[in-house]
Amino acid sequence: MVGNEVNMDSQGFFKDQKDDPSLSHLITRIKPTLSTGTVSKSKVNLKATSNCWICEGWSQVLFKWNPYDHVSEDGKNIAELMDDNTMVYIHTSSDNFEADLMEKDKASGEFSLLRMVPPGTIKYYFSIA
Repeated sequence: MVGNEVNMDSQGFFKDQKDDPSLSHLITRIKPTLSTGTVSKSKVNLKATSNCWICEGWSQVLFKWNPYDHVSEDGKNIAELMDDNTMVYIHTSSDNFEADLMEKDKASGEFSLLRMVPPGTIKYYFSIA
């Protein structure tokens, strides 16, 4: 994707970068010992780009949230305040905290989502709608 005006998000989708040049690949989590190669004819060095799952060593993480483990400010269990239409989202720092819908296990009532995340510390939070 070097030279293109797109970026890959953590879900594997391409996002257009034409409107915001500040989102270009300026940093990478690729280790400096990793060789990125050259284009033989023009001797152009290939630059490591961000959000390359394989190059940067992203890994699969299972995020879980159980409403039975949490209580509201008035002491009620959160699960008691939820119904079948209640949605739970996860917001991760690797996605600029954009909401991602979690799946509910009907048997346990637990919400989960399997995601690819970059190496390092990931900040995240859950929201209920």
